[in-house]
Amino acid sequence: MKRVVLCCFLILTLLLNAFVCPAAAADATLEEGTTSLPVETGSVEDLLALGYPADFLQGMTQQTVSAVLSSLQTVPGSEVLRISTEKGICSVNQNDMQMQSAAAVMADPQTGYLTGLAVCVRWQWAPGKPFFRGEDANLLHVSWAREDYLYDQDSFYFISAYRPNDASPWLCHSASPVLADISHGSLSAQTPMKTFARQVGGAMVFYLLPTDAEREPDLDSPAPLYYVNYENRPEPLRMILLFALRFLLPIVIIVVLVLMIRAIVKRRRKRKQTA
Repeated sequence: MKRVVLCCFLILTLLLNAFVCPAAAADATLEEGTTSLPVETGSVEDLLALGYPADFLQGMTQQTVSAVLSSLQTVPGSEVLRISTEKGICSVNQNDMQMQSAAAVMADPQTGYLTGLAVCVRWQWAPGKPFFRGEDANLLHVSWAREDYLYDQDSFYFISAYRPNDASPWLCHSASPVLADISHGSLSAQTPMKTFARQVGGAMVFYLLPTDAEREPDLDSPAPLYYVNYENRPEPLRMILLFALRFLLPIVIIVVLVLMIRAIVKRRRKRKQTA
């Protein structure tokens, strides 16, 4: 009897650790060591004062706000001349994803030379899409004019966010992207998405340095950013197995435990009656 109760207790403890604790930790804070940008305090009002559009900042997580403000301080002595924004919609297998970028044109106030672009790219899938999600369900590719800008490797920040319902705020799901490729003129990252959330999206922040140290900033042309999305659909059999392991297996284990406990109770009652 004691062994059965001990086994039941250990199984329930493992289930709680496997399915409850990791999710709560991911929703609460960013994982350490996933971003080189220092996370500092700041507010949406600070970005509005610098010229960022209100629709771009709507629903932005506090972590992303802090990362954008930190990116603006990547080159000491630089100041924001203007904010260049772009919007676009990527349709992949009838799944619409809205993408929006904001690049802050930075310059040295003493020399007037361009010091770089502080880039923030945000994306958000339509509600309830895509249905199949996972660690590699979405590949985001961002490119720029390689002859004009170089990628600052110490400035990358990433967050994958989700909303359980339409009334809830955006929460952090993961801060650990899989960088598929970083080359001259492009950056690709696999973006993990939370399963069974109402909405999923995310953001990445990085800094681009000018190849010409004495280049004058162009205040008329849009930011030289081009982005595209690739959906990597998991195999159906793999999705079925993952679903069974994640949801059906705990239910089966709980049902077995309930049946075992009921059987033990019946035995004890029979023993008391016979005694």
